[in-house]
Amino acid sequence: MLKDELLDRLAEEGGNVAQFVSFGPDRGQRFSRINRENPAWVYNDIKTAVETLISRSGNGRINIRTFLPDKPDGNPFKYGLDNTQEAADMVEQFVSQGLYVVVNENISITDGGFSGVIFGNLIEGAPGDTPRCVEKAGCMRLPRTLGFTFIKTVYGFPFHMPFKSTYRVEFSVHPHRVGYAQDKQIIWQAEGYDPVFLPQAPEVEWPNRMSQAMGDKAYGLLIASIIGLPTPYTTIVSRMIPLFSFGEKIHSEEPDWVRTVPKDQTPGKFQTIRGWKDPFQIMQEDDPDNSKIAAIIIQHGIKARYSGSAITDSNDSLVLEGCQGYGDKFMTGNQAPEDLPSQVRGEVTFLYERIREKIGPARFEWVYDGRLAWVVQLHRGKTATSGNVIYPGFPKDWLTFNVEAGLEALRKLTVQAQEDNLGIRVVGDVGLTSHFGDILRKAKVPSTLTPKMSQEKSA
Repeated sequence: MLKDELLDRLAEEGGNVAQFVSFGPDRGQRFSRINRENPAWVYNDIKTAVETLISRSGNGRINIRTFLPDKPDGNPFKYGLDNTQEAADMVEQFVSQGLYVVVNENISITDGGFSGVIFGNLIEGAPGDTPRCVEKAGCMRLPRTLGFTFIKTVYGFPFHMPFKSTYRVEFSVHPHRVGYAQDKQIIWQAEGYDPVFLPQAPEVEWPNRMSQAMGDKAYGLLIASIIGLPTPYTTIVSRMIPLFSFGEKIHSEEPDWVRTVPKDQTPGKFQTIRGWKDPFQIMQEDDPDNSKIAAIIIQHGIKARYSGSAITDSNDSLVLEGCQGYGDKFMTGNQAPEDLPSQVRGEVTFLYERIREKIGPARFEWVYDGRLAWVVQLHRGKTATSGNVIYPGFPKDWLTFNVEAGLEALRKLTVQAQEDNLGIRVVGDVGLTSHFGDILRKAKVPSTLTPKMSQEKSA
């Protein structure tokens, strides 16, 4: 089928398509799918059809696409037109050159939605792009059912698919109603395949373009929630993605946590507030040029009996650390790790096993409320840590760093270590899984940890 015939067939089979009208080289109207108009209606002339489409388009703009039966791609294309006479003149010019023309409504790729492809047991896509984003690196890739849950959670509607899983479907998702059927999803193309060519379910991995858009921390928590882990009720106030919430509502009478969400994981650098603080003020204070922070998280507070973090080490084993009460001081090195009760270790280990079953090795922050362990941050992948070695390597010399100097001092020292091929010996009573360890692992600086208590004993 030709392109416009395929679009008409998609609409006939229940797919919401971008509103369009098409013309052949004879200037005759071929197909029309405009909201509130009979698809069999034939407009008096090209200008009237274009004027109607512009008036019904959500943003008052249209695109003009051209094709030939033996050359469907690589033909003239005009984007974002809003002048009826100018657009009608272009259509007249193209058809006079023997081209087929599809005039369709312009749907913004920067409206907070995302585009991609559903094929077999795979959904992949990215925000701020067309379905051809799958030809580029960095797309979000999820198993089919998990992808549908992702869409329902973030955009608030159940994605409906009028095609079997043997179809490769190009789509886009939007935070508002668009298209011929006025739905929050658009089908751009659908093509059936032999089942032998269907892709398998992908592993859940990030960072990707979606996790950068909503922030690494927000994306990890969202994944934790949609794979069924205990996650406190969380609202994401994002620069790019419309406001959404997920997780379990907790009636603990504890104050909420307000957390900054960097685009990429940046351990311990930006504010974490227990209690309320204006999120826009936080963004202005921590990221005045709007380049580093993707979002703010507002998260229900949990009455913390114990808190901490856990990582998968280089031997594929769990390293679990924490302390009584809230974990923010533990993560920033202001509270030393403590021996955890067996019940707490058991609950967090059980949580870790559930995470591994769903997404493989992981790092996460947890809170135990006396009943169960909750995930409050989640990152995928195991670490290079083993024993007291935070990150392995053979530097030409070693620097000594005392944890009392703080995280920002360590962050600066890692730059020197990277430039001069030096290692860092961390001295102090902090956890391997704290932000001190996170910074060194992220920077890939050879490093070890020597607790001050053990150093004093050996002396």
